[in-house]
Amino acid sequence: MAELPPLVTTLRNLRAGIGHVTGACAGLAAFLITALLLGLVIGRAFHLNIVWVPEATRIVLIWGVALGAVSASCGREHFKLEMFGTGDESRPTVLDLVRTTVALILFTYVMVGGFPTIASTAMQAFASLPVSYSVMRTAVVAGIGMMAFVELCILAEQCLFLAQRHSMRSRRS
Repeated sequence: MAELPPLVTTLRNLRAGIGHVTGACAGLAAFLITALLLGLVIGRAFHLNIVWVPEATRIVLIWGVALGAVSASCGREHFKLEMFGTGDESRPTVLDLVRTTVALILFTYVMVGGFPTIASTAMQAFASLPVSYSVMRTAVVAGIGMMAFVELCILAEQCLFLAQRHSMRSRRS
């Protein structure tokens, strides 16, 4: 097997780093959700009405899901389609390139379309928290934006790898 171009290795390391950070943040969100819901149960046992806990839990859940999806995308575990391309990251084909391009286009479309909705929800405040619903929309748009960035890194990796493979074949002939 041929050695990977240095830029491909750098992009894979960047993707792995983003995956580790977002995965740790998603794990922290899961811990916070557990703590918030446990506090809610204990509060109900003592007849306390902690009104901000369900809203805070909802916000943390949305951010945790968004960050978990980014972490899964970094590890290529979110959109695995072995029937479309090789499924082997070390040997991308043209079909893998098409799949990554389509995913990047879709993520960009959703991100660009979702960005204006953040402002429209900024006026809808939560009942018991000093934040608005735009916090949750921001989580979704930011998560999709990070997934688009990951797909862009993967697309660059695939293009560099295919270019290297093409140049090796042309040298042999």
